Amino acid sequence: MISFLCNLPSYDGLGDVNTFLNNYEEQVLENQRLSALDIALKATVARWWNAHKKNIGGWKECQRMMGIRYG
Repeated sequence: MISFLCNLPSYDGLGDVNTFLNNYEEQVLENQRLSALDIALKATVARWWNAHKKNIGGWKECQRMMGIRYG
């Protein structure tokens, strides 16, 4: 688990959200993607995630919503 956390991509709302999502998807198992966002997202994006994560039903919906908000 420690190496997982050390290599976890992070995103703070700057830069290309699609690049982050692609890297994140390559490195994080599908069944862990939503829960690991609590660690991977920083700054404004972390606040957005905390406000919306209970209403997001799955990874594909999360990708779509982040793309709309930060793309």
